[in-house]
Parts: sequence; C-alpha cells; structure tokens
Amino acid sequence: MFTLTPVKLELDRVAGHFFGEFLWEDSWEGQWHRHYYGLHSEPVCWTQIGYACGYTSAFMGRQILYKETECTGMGNNNCRIVGKPIEEWPDAAEHAKYFSPESIVEQLIDLQTEVVQLRSTIGDRDQQRDDIRGVSPGFTAAFELLKQAAGSNITVLLLGETGVGKEVFARSLHDMGPRRDDPFVAVNCAAIPHDLVESELFGVEKGAFTGAQQTRPGRFERANGGTLFLDEIGDLPLAAQAKLLRVLQDGEVERLGDHKSRKINVRLVAATNAGLQNLVREGRFRSDLYYRLNAYQVRYRHCASASRTFRCWRNISWPSARPSTARNCAVSRIKPSAPYWHTCPGNIRNQNMVERGVILAPNSGQVEVNHLFLAHCDSSDQPREFNLA
Repeated sequence: MFTLTPVKLELDRVAGHFFGEFLWEDSWEGQWHRHYYGLHSEPVCWTQIGYACGYTSAFMGRQILYKETECTGMGNNNCRIVGKPIEEWPDAAEHAKYFSPESIVEQLIDLQTEVVQLRSTIGDRDQQRDDIRGVSPGFTAAFELLKQAAGSNITVLLLGETGVGKEVFARSLHDMGPRRDDPFVAVNCAAIPHDLVESELFGVEKGAFTGAQQTRPGRFERANGGTLFLDEIGDLPLAAQAKLLRVLQDGEVERLGDHKSRKINVRLVAATNAGLQNLVREGRFRSDLYYRLNAYQVRYRHCASASRTFRCWRNISWPSARPSTARNCAVSRIKPSAPYWHTCPGNIRNQNMVERGVILAPNSGQVEVNHLFLAHCDSSDQPREFNLA
C-alpha cells in the first residue's frame, strides 16, 4: 500500500505512552484518488489511516488516533501521519465515534422500530378505523370480538393466513381502547435473527455479549403503557418463549446482562398464520405459553379481512391510500361479476390485483375480469365465487 519510513517513534506499553510519526511514500490510496478525482482539500488515505489506528490501538491496549498531516491526494510529494492517544488530540470528541462501532444488524432493527412507531402515529386515528370496512359474516363476527376486547387488558391472539390484515386489526384494537394515546409497537418475530430476539424484546445492557456496544431498552419497555404486537409469534425460539412467559406472568422485564427487574404495563397482542397447537405437539412451542396467549382468540378466514386499499369493490372510487401506484385513472366502477370469479386469499394481498385492473381498464370505463386476472392464470383460480367483504 505504501513504503514506510519511520520518522519518530516513542512507545511504552506499560506506561501507555505512544507517539509515532511516519512517512508514507508511493501511497496507493493517495495516488488512486488523485488519478481519478484530482486534488482534494483534505487528506484522502482513509482506509490506510484506519488500518494504522486499529493495529496500533490493539497493540497498545488503548485508543491511538493517527492523522495525516501531509497527503499526495492534496498535492504533497508524500503522505505523513502522526499518531498519539486519542485524548491527547484537542478535537478528540469529534473522532471518538470511530472507536465505538455498533452492530449493523442492531442499527437496522432500531431503524425498523422507528419506522413502525412513526407509522403508528401518522394520520387521524378515527379515520384509520373508518378505513377498516367489511360486510361479510366472518368479518363482522371477528370485528365484533375485537370491539368487545378493546376496553380490557386481556391478551389477544389473532389467527389467520398471511394477508388477511392481522396487523391492521391489532392497530384498530389499540386505537379503540384506553391505551390509544400511548405507543403501539409492532414486531415481526420472523424477521429478527434468533440470536438477537431476546435483546430486541427484553433489552440489553452494554457488554452483555460481543457486539453489545450500548445499553438499549427492548420493545416491551418501548411499548410501556401501550400495546405490543408480536406478529408471527410461532417463529420465536424456545429460549425467548420462556422469557416471554415470565414477562406475561410477572409484569416485569429483565434486560440481558442485567439483574434488575423493571415493571412494565403492556397490552400484548399476538398473531400467527401457523397452527400453534401443531407446533406445541411438535415440541416447537411451549404449551404453557400457548394457553397464556390463547386467552382471547380471534380468527380471520377468507374474505373476513380488513383493508385500507379500497372502499368498495363494486362501485369503486379509486382510493386515496395508494394513488401514485396506479396513476391518475378515471375508472367508473368494477364490473359486478368480475370479483366473483376469484377466491380471496386475504384482501390486503389483493390490492395488487385491484391496482393492475385499474391501470389496464380504459379511462371512464369499468374493470373487467381480464383486467383483474393475468391471461396465464391457472383455471383452478377462477371457478369459485365468494361474497366480498
């Protein structure tokens, strides 16, 4: 990467003293930057500086920061670096962040949590509930069960296939209850790596395990006072299931690496598209946790689902929820017979079919069967009829 010439080197590992000044000749990084981008106003050998800082810090057992005082990328003949303990630099605070790496996975999960929380606070809550509509007997029965449970703190288990709108109903349950002004936190248990599930749900203290660079509250603490929605709960590993059961029983949470219990007040809503009873028989889900979660079960079947995608199938006024996806179309209605040709695997998932139909239909015309369904669809998808929610 370069030819190294020591200029000055003072080190005493026992005393922790270090000062180093080195000359880098023919720096690959400086020459590469100069060749492709021209001269820069600041030093450009960032990768090489990183290697030097990391190696010397590990060797000395303390944080050593190097800076480039000359750089070929700035027009100097050679690169020159000076290194000493980070606290001896006057701008130490500005550079300290580079010595505190965080797990990329944890950062992504934190961002996911922030997005979920922001979504739960955007928009008028009453309008959100008004957007959940249905007329089928299955929908009416399920939503009535939901309304009856809204005023209590009972744990609710939502059952149904992927796409029927379980998270939409969980949010509605939260909005209808006394916790509506407190946080709604949603967690997809299937999307979190198994070795991070416990820290995400229950929190972690700094140094509890390799990579735990900072103390973080878990989702239970973030949802304190409000509702925690655990989607795909059947994917929780057994160790996390045991801790979840204890939290539900004691109303306390203990962070990883900590011996202090923290009181929490959370309304739990769980959901799954898997048969939990089968998982219990297979030894993949705790029976005691299953009975604890199954205190109040609400099951959603085909066509008993919630949707914010459209107001009505048969006389459609294209929804304001997703106008940009389907361009500004003027569609008068969906032909009454068109939707009756399709089995309903969850209305939330069928929004793509509706969008395609609106895009393909002529302006001021109506959506026909051939607009909703692809020409190569298997005939087995078409013969059955249903009454749309």
